[in-house]
Amino acid sequence: MRAGQLLGVAITTVIAIVVEAIAQVGSSATNPEGWALSVPRLPDSIVGLPDLSLVGDVSFGAFARLDVLTVVLLIFTLVLANFFDAMGTMTGLGRQAGLTDGDGQLPNVGKALVVEGAGAVAGGLGSASSNTVFVESASGIAEAMMFRQVDGVDLSDLRTALPAFLTVVVMPFTYSIANGIGAGFITYVLLAATTGRARTVHPLMWVVAVAFVGYFAIGPLRSLL
Repeated sequence: MRAGQLLGVAITTVIAIVVEAIAQVGSSATNPEGWALSVPRLPDSIVGLPDLSLVGDVSFGAFARLDVLTVVLLIFTLVLANFFDAMGTMTGLGRQAGLTDGDGQLPNVGKALVVEGAGAVAGGLGSASSNTVFVESASGIAEAMMFRQVDGVDLSDLRTALPAFLTVVVMPFTYSIANGIGAGFITYVLLAATTGRARTVHPLMWVVAVAFVGYFAIGPLRSLL
């Protein structure tokens, strides 16, 4: 259906606003069963002026109030999540747009990631959301394009099928591309190690898999601090 993605967003938004107006569920901050991200309601105004008073208002107060381990874990989380979110989105968009080479690699992806990283930093300096590449950009190329990449996965081999499956499933259920990629990396390395193929795994894969283990362990570590 043409413009189906946009219509889906609009229709579900209206339904959510109606449900909230009737049920008065509220935010998860006051109601454990409430809306987790934001409470759907009609806006106070159609348009508004941006608040520019916070532009360039950078504070490093966290380093004074938090211990070094907590700060390092926080930075590690942000960098890892931002990098793999961008990497996964760029790869998917590049393949669907026909920009990848014969090996499925996106040319000059390093330069693209540098620009993306600079945009993320610039967004912070501007007291705005991170300026990063989003999967919603796919709507200009093809709807539901991310799932089309599954046809290139060898589903007859469990060592590739299971990591690919977990990657696809974890992304929507955790609202994070990075979480899905992390689950895929860790599972792939573990399966290779337990089936006698540890030497076939590139050393960088081991490094990234270990990094993702630390990434997923951040929550429990914080609870212990």
